Amino acid sequence: MVFEEHMVEFLHALTDGIEFMHPAPQAGGYGEIRKKHPRAYEKWTEEDDARLRAEFASGTDRAELVGMFQRQPSAIKSRLRKLGLLQ
Repeated sequence: MVFEEHMVEFLHALTDGIEFMHPAPQAGGYGEIRKKHPRAYEKWTEEDDARLRAEFASGTDRAELVGMFQRQPSAIKSRLRKLGLLQ
């Protein structure tokens, strides 16, 4: 049972868990995804987080963040949530 006051936290944890368990694409593997997003599936560093916070705070939109960080749109969205910048 999840109480209403814990629902947002629960949903964020569930989303992170699902993304963690998502299997690698079968057809071309990570290579196909990394052709478009070279840093896909890399671990986020403290420097990445600091830069993401700064760029988001300055108004950089998510599409631009995807290009800057060379990651998938879902990874940017998930990280912004994890950092408490999105609900």
